[in-house]
Amino acid sequence: MPRRSNPEVLHLPTTALKQAVKKFPTPFFLYDEKKIRSNCTRFRDTFKKYFPEFAPLYALKANTNPDIIKIIFSEGFGADASSMAEAWVTEQLGGWGMYTGNYTTEDEFRYASGCGLLLNLDDPSMLATIKMLNLPALLCLRINPGISKGSMQSL
Repeated sequence: MPRRSNPEVLHLPTTALKQAVKKFPTPFFLYDEKKIRSNCTRFRDTFKKYFPEFAPLYALKANTNPDIIKIIFSEGFGADASSMAEAWVTEQLGGWGMYTGNYTTEDEFRYASGCGLLLNLDDPSMLATIKMLNLPALLCLRINPGISKGSMQSL
């Protein structure tokens, strides 16, 4: 018996695919703007129902196609940027959001802050650099609850 997919999770625009295969060389990516918008709305509104101040962020590393990002930004999402390139894309597209780099350099902090992104630190040792650079007073911190060797330690 063939497996059937859940149309709420996976949308397969069969007609559009057949038309695109005749028109474009393969492989190619085919996006459904209506489905992207619908997914954004459903996700955003689910959280806003319980948390009115909720501000969704889209991880740019998932897909850096500017046309897709524009759609997602227009649905009220900000950027979750983790590199200078992603901060640049956010700024170029007029987006807002948060910057969470790994082993972030002084130049990266300056650049992301200059793009208007909220800085999210994942290591307390970064506070000294932030203080030295005299960057914004408002910061976010990622907290690791003590994950070690594949399991949680008791706190």
